[in-house]
Amino acid sequence: MKMPSRPLATTPPGMTRVDLEPLSAETALELIKHLGATPEAVKPFLSVAAGIPQALVQIAKASLEGLLPKDAVAAGADFLRPVFEARLDSLSTELRQALSTLAVLGQEFRKTAALDLLGGASQEARLTSLTQGGLLAPSGDGLRLAFGSPLERQVAYGRVSVNERATLHRQAAMAMDRALDDPEEVAAQFEAAGDVQSALEKLRQGANRYLDQKDRKRAIDCLKRTCQTAKSMPNEMARFSEDALLLSQL
Repeated sequence: MKMPSRPLATTPPGMTRVDLEPLSAETALELIKHLGATPEAVKPFLSVAAGIPQALVQIAKASLEGLLPKDAVAAGADFLRPVFEARLDSLSTELRQALSTLAVLGQEFRKTAALDLLGGASQEARLTSLTQGGLLAPSGDGLRLAFGSPLERQVAYGRVSVNERATLHRQAAMAMDRALDDPEEVAAQFEAAGDVQSALEKLRQGANRYLDQKDRKRAIDCLKRTCQTAKSMPNEMARFSEDALLLSQL
């Protein structure tokens, strides 16, 4: 039986709950064809659906009814959001909170930073559960994790209260810094926390690091962001001049 509402905290008497894992890209296309939709028409939406069967059903239905929007990301925000909301509701409170906390890190992040933000190596089991459930997936060199879908991350982040966000972004910045993440990404977290001064310092550190590494392009990128931010801050005028001079010499 397919339940028309979001999953309940407990399964009703006489019913058996079966949680379906995300489908592979190949299996997802087979389901789309079985539902009568044209695979070519829905391919741009597969990354938004992240293999979730109910999301694929909604995409196929919209395609057959001629209601499939042209923009996959915008479409996901419009008519697939309830699917992802329901998926989060089906998780335990602990996993739901963990996923929302991880959403602060962005679409993709280092596993070490994730464990740090969640509370340490003891949280490995939660990451494993989220990965096995298809909510997170290994990315890149295997040392990083990514959300299964950008929309999934948006929904999870939306569960974080406005009052909590600044604190979590600051904690995320420090966790990413300890994980030796890119200075630009750490700076972005400080900015999201409202700490522009710390963001500037991290960008300057990044510029110096890249200059030492002879990475001219990334040094320029850091200095450009530094200048754009510092020029509107009266207490940064002296250092802004130094940053601008250094940038002009690269």
